[in-house]
Amino acid sequence: MLRRAVMLGLASAMLLLTGCSQGNSASETPEVVKISDPCLVAIWELATPEPYLRASIPVGAIDPTALNFVASNGKLAYKLDEDGTLLVQALDLQGRFT
Repeated sequence: MLRRAVMLGLASAMLLLTGCSQGNSASETPEVVKISDPCLVAIWELATPEPYLRASIPVGAIDPTALNFVASNGKLAYKLDEDGTLLVQALDLQGRFT
């Protein structure tokens, strides 16, 4: 049950971070952001995905502060493109809490 909740939360968080939560109106256009610093254009891998995993737990499902983070498997990275596009890459990401 917890794994399902974490996976659903992870999917929700990815949608939020990729801009799908900005509304479903076809007339809305996202603001175009150009990255002026080429050093930021890259894939940034997180050293620990614990904060991301905690934030992905659906609100009201479980109190994330009451959980003890044990370990995680897989990788989590943010890919930032020159045009401002942000992509969250979660590769075989699993978190364990007690």
